[in-house]
Amino acid sequence: MTPGASTNLNTPLLARLFTPLALSWVFMALEQPALNRILNGLPDFELAKAALYLVMALALFFESPVIDLLSTSTALSRNSANVVRLRQFCLLTMGVTIVLNGLVGFTPLFDIIATQWLSQPAAVVEASRTPFQIMLFWAAFIGWRRCHHGFMIRSGLTRAIGVGTVLRIVVLIAVGAGGAYGLGLPGLHAVAWALLISVIAETAFTHWAARPAVAQLMRQEPTGPALSFGEIARFHAPQTATTLVIMLSAPAISMALGRSADPVANQSAWTLAFNLIWLMRAATYALPELVIAHGDRAEDAPVLWRFCLTVGLSLSLGLAILSVPPIGHAVFQGILKSSPEESARALPVILMATLLPLLNGVMSFYRGMLTRVGRTMSRLYAIFAGVTSMLVFLVTSIWLQWPGLVGASVAILAGQIFEAAVLAWAWHRAERGPSRPRVTAAG
Repeated sequence: MTPGASTNLNTPLLARLFTPLALSWVFMALEQPALNRILNGLPDFELAKAALYLVMALALFFESPVIDLLSTSTALSRNSANVVRLRQFCLLTMGVTIVLNGLVGFTPLFDIIATQWLSQPAAVVEASRTPFQIMLFWAAFIGWRRCHHGFMIRSGLTRAIGVGTVLRIVVLIAVGAGGAYGLGLPGLHAVAWALLISVIAETAFTHWAARPAVAQLMRQEPTGPALSFGEIARFHAPQTATTLVIMLSAPAISMALGRSADPVANQSAWTLAFNLIWLMRAATYALPELVIAHGDRAEDAPVLWRFCLTVGLSLSLGLAILSVPPIGHAVFQGILKSSPEESARALPVILMATLLPLLNGVMSFYRGMLTRVGRTMSRLYAIFAGVTSMLVFLVTSIWLQWPGLVGASVAILAGQIFEAAVLAWAWHRAERGPSRPRVTAAG
């Protein structure tokens, strides 16, 4: 259901629209804790998890061209002609990710990036090479899935999104655990195959489940000329640039931890802690699409703002509870089977990250409103400010010889605060001036 002019936007309606999207993100966020649980039962689990963090940092960075296909297809899939063009554009960006991953994974670029730029120990680099190669097509399948999720959100047919994510997690655990414990594959190789095969399964399901949404959009006749590739690219490029800058965070953190006193143990503990933090933040990443799809009327903005704030605050409170030592240690050691030493390293990271879900809720509102009126460059400026401040804090922490995990935690929090401030400034400035919908109004 898409609220129209006759529908009053309210919290129960938003909750009903938000729940399947949020569950999709939450189940997706369960992916990394599940992989950590698999690796924790194997020899050399600290090395394996340190290498997994490097693999995912690189994979997510080179996934950047397709990540925001979700926002692009949600905003622009207003008629049949646009859907056709968006699918063609999606295929092009999928090809770009395959080329990028291939160039890095199968050439000396991998060693240059991992060893020289990110300061990773030789053991971590060697452990991560083959898993990264296995995931050559991982980002491409994600691109097709996210494009079709956008069609489903635009049509209001979102229930199947959560089902697809559940399927992905089930396949991930089955392939990962089966490969590592049943077939005796090296742990990280089993994990890489699990990541790839689970994404293929979810993408196939999403393609099938999106058929009613695509059919509904294909019945919408365009009222003007179809979007050109150039128009889509101009809308999508700032978002891709934004994501590229965001994804610099993980390699930068990896670099900082690689230069710490105990790089393997610190990176392993960071992976453990940040997977739990990501799980508690995940639902907020469904909020921008909700704002984009349902924020057309001025009177709906306060309702959306309160909803985003409530979601973020609730998740911050949940993370604060997990930072209490008895509860945190029970989760890390009892559920995720981490060692007491690793749990002790990870718990302070949780404590210092308690504000992140609230900040994500605030930023999600501003990102959605800015995208809805076509001001995607403002998002890029905000991300640039956030990542720049994060890098400044990281360099400072290395210079002052702070403990690696403390420096990384403070840098992440500082970056998010700066980004939220710039987004808020950009939106309030946009409210005072004329909006510029540009391509978002096409069709």
